[in-house]
Amino acid sequence: MGKRTWANLRDDVEVKLTDTGNATFAEATIDEYMKDILVDEVSDRVPVEVLEVLTATASREYSLYTITNLLRVLDVEYKVAQWPRCWRNFKVQGYSLFIDLDDTPTAGNSIYVWCAKPQRITETSDLAGAVKLLHAAGETDIDIDGLAAADTIYADTCFTIAGDTTVYRVTADVALAGNEGNFSIYPALQAAAADDAVVTFETSTLTPELERIFSTLVAGKLAIDYAQTKINVVNDSGVTVPDRYLNWGTLKWNEAIAKLEAMRKPRVYRRHPTS
Repeated sequence: MGKRTWANLRDDVEVKLTDTGNATFAEATIDEYMKDILVDEVSDRVPVEVLEVLTATASREYSLYTITNLLRVLDVEYKVAQWPRCWRNFKVQGYSLFIDLDDTPTAGNSIYVWCAKPQRITETSDLAGAVKLLHAAGETDIDIDGLAAADTIYADTCFTIAGDTTVYRVTADVALAGNEGNFSIYPALQAAAADDAVVTFETSTLTPELERIFSTLVAGKLAIDYAQTKINVVNDSGVTVPDRYLNWGTLKWNEAIAKLEAMRKPRVYRRHPTS
């Protein structure tokens, strides 16, 4: 996965705009554009695919309300851990998922829901913490300290624990207090987590290719919007400056969007068994 932090990517945007001193584009403005474009442009075309597990209740209808950051449902699997995989026909209406099955699922069984979710770039200033106290295998909540005091760790952020190769996912936002927080996680701990074991949070879900596309999109959009603010304004920077921003921004935006579209997975609709 990409290794560049939020600050690194903001710096990339500033370099592309030849504005590393933020004379024209303030950091706060760049941050707002980054947040919007990450979801509206990048994630819409190339989302993160995340597995969510629902517990069957002897019904064909399930609420999606508790699934955080859901963009859309990609696939549904029931029964799970089968080969060939038991993919199912489904329909999403509002926050309800309807599974097309002849018989209702057995209560207590797992239903796999493969979801498209937004790409993530961790904004926290401290990506390393430590397990607080011993946590046994099988626990679904873990205390982590040694983090930045005022940060929030958002749902779907992933992390690893030293001595355990499992990648864990935070299932709800955690507002840190006193450099620590209690995290609900998926899956449950696959091994005991020792007190003070190092915890490392992901930097980003973006691949290096997506990082380059993303920073280009942000720079292009900023340039386009800046040029538009200079329409009918008394010239203070040369007659052709707004045109240069507009032309450059439009070129970079179109190039980056074309690359994103090429990475978009086509949606293939198949009819699956209902038995």
